[in-house]
Amino acid sequence: MAAGSIRLVYRVVSDQDLSCEVRFQIGVAVGRSAGPAVRRNRIKRVIREAIRLNQRLLHDIACNEGTLLTAMVIFRGNGSDISETPRDMVRSIEKLHRELTK
Repeated sequence: MAAGSIRLVYRVVSDQDLSCEVRFQIGVAVGRSAGPAVRRNRIKRVIREAIRLNQRLLHDIACNEGTLLTAMVIFRGNGSDISETPRDMVRSIEKLHRELTK
């Protein structure tokens, strides 16, 4: 699912398949089209902070016993304006929450 400059790819698997104690795992990827390494690292920090601030939604999604949410956050923007990135991240997490709690 996508929201603005963020694409969120996810899957819900059995925790027995991965034998993990955590309820969700998130990865972040920013391509080279976003600019030099300094800008890409800044975008990753912004995305991780948005995830940290909204992890209660992720915890609600993954609280089903016996399941594990794995997701990959992919930044699709050009990196010149990252002011909307936290808002886009929150929107994509909320879309995921709505999708999985139906």
